[in-house]
Amino acid sequence: MHNSYVAIVAAALAAWISGALYYGVLGKTWQRAQGLDPAACKGQKMPLAPMAVSFVSELVMAFTLLHLLAALGVHSWQDGLVIGLMAAIAFIVTTTLVNNMFQGRKLALTVIDSGHWLGVAAIEGVVLMLLS
Repeated sequence: MHNSYVAIVAAALAAWISGALYYGVLGKTWQRAQGLDPAACKGQKMPLAPMAVSFVSELVMAFTLLHLLAALGVHSWQDGLVIGLMAAIAFIVTTTLVNNMFQGRKLALTVIDSGHWLGVAAIEGVVLMLLS
């Protein structure tokens, strides 16, 4: 694979930025699903540690997804998109649903967070195939 490290970083960065935009739009809805009052959260600084962990996690996901795609012999961005979505549904959405159910969280939280991770996996699959 050519430029695999560049592809991994680019995929993680694209996914991370999309997450910032996604939660920027759905932030208040997400806060309510968490049981928080959006008005009470206004003016609070964004915590840096979870944002850094999110980016590092997306690097790990991109690295793993690139190797999965290579092992499957995937060469097109369309297949990268489909495999990314399938992996997200199978491993991320299901675990998010189970964890949130056992924690007594609202279904809306699962839908919002799962939508984010589906987007991450799709974006990473596409970017990885376009750049590697």
